[in-house]
Amino acid sequence: MLIKKKYCLLPLKGMVIFPKITTAILVGRKKSIGAVEKAYEDNEKLFAVAQRDESIDNIEQKNLYEVGVLCSIVQKIKLPDGNLKILIQGISKAEVVKFTSSSDYASVEVKIIRDSRLNKNKDEIADLKKIVLNKFDDYLTANKRLPIEIMPSLKNIKTIDELLFYIMTLLPIGSNKKQEILECKDDKEKLEKVFKFLELQIEFLKTENKLSSNIDKKFIGNERDDYKKKIEKYLEDTGFKLTKVRFIW
Repeated sequence: MLIKKKYCLLPLKGMVIFPKITTAILVGRKKSIGAVEKAYEDNEKLFAVAQRDESIDNIEQKNLYEVGVLCSIVQKIKLPDGNLKILIQGISKAEVVKFTSSSDYASVEVKIIRDSRLNKNKDEIADLKKIVLNKFDDYLTANKRLPIEIMPSLKNIKTIDELLFYIMTLLPIGSNKKQEILECKDDKEKLEKVFKFLELQIEFLKTENKLSSNIDKKFIGNERDDYKKKIEKYLEDTGFKLTKVRFIW
């Protein structure tokens, strides 16, 4: 039987929340603050979902992805400027059924998504899981910005979803790519997608390191700016978050 319930809405700009993952968020929009305060006061869960367009502040249902995550508010701190800093923990995936908005906050009626395990070949899934873990180990080696101590923790994660969701929180890729993994219901497809994301990240890091060591330090002014624009355009087309890119001259 389909069970639907209404929750306060927290629209997200440039990020995706995953089940079983704890995330710190700075909340600044009036209706978002109202939604957090209402959910916290009522001791209710909060529905967090990514926006399709990060530039929009006045949210309508068409501006949101259909699939988001029900979250519990672990901690709420009011900052001197009136904004909120919250710590939320993802609980379960849910799909928006109906959107409503008042002057104080927006809310959504959602239905819980129970992913069925579509792949029955456990050996194939286990092998793919090992391949993804090995590829993430390669990513850590190439990255140098994440502690290698992450690996033992990852290897102890039992479920495919929790493993892949954790990896996705560590990758500096666009929210649209992370949303793909959140919405995907097939374990094999999810593992293959994350493997490809890792491959792309590793190739970029190798290229970045090579360019950083080989670029003529005599590049000046417009030459340097033109180079940066080309790299940024490539990253934008492949779903990277440009805020994570460092140019070393």
